[in-house]
Amino acid sequence: MLACRCPDRRQHGRLAPPVSSRIARLGLDRPARFVIQDGERKWILDEGEEPPGRFDLTMALDSGRVRSDQAELSLPPQRLQLLEQLACSGATGLNLEDLHLKVWGGREYHPLRHRNAVYVALTRLRESLSAVLARDAFLEGPDGRYRIAPGVRVAVRRSWTAGEPDLELRAASAK
Repeated sequence: MLACRCPDRRQHGRLAPPVSSRIARLGLDRPARFVIQDGERKWILDEGEEPPGRFDLTMALDSGRVRSDQAELSLPPQRLQLLEQLACSGATGLNLEDLHLKVWGGREYHPLRHRNAVYVALTRLRESLSAVLARDAFLEGPDGRYRIAPGVRVAVRRSWTAGEPDLELRAASAK
């Protein structure tokens, strides 16, 4: 039998054997229900699986809960979004304008109108997180950008995209 010479390496609607065996060998053909993100790094996991490493805070976006080794707490949606944006921004952080546009969904940022709302939300988030973390989870850098504090690892856990047509979701990429 001749091997498929298709440029996209597909064979009659399915992956050619070398590609499918490579995907299986990497463990990317297993069921996946969640994506966990730590800065730029992501893991695709199934129910009950934990990402490698230790995290100071783990956010579950679907339940609105944040947990640490000491405790677990529920956060209001705005604080949860604020922490998610800070955690996903990585070392570069976000300035007040970026936080306002991403969390409040504004089209423009005017410092005199919006700065105080962002400051109040950051203060309330800091107070809430003091119940589960003994130190500040985020800080303002000399450049005026807010970021997760050095040495604090925050994992953001999201449900897998609900728009997947296949009920048995599969991890299709390593990103």
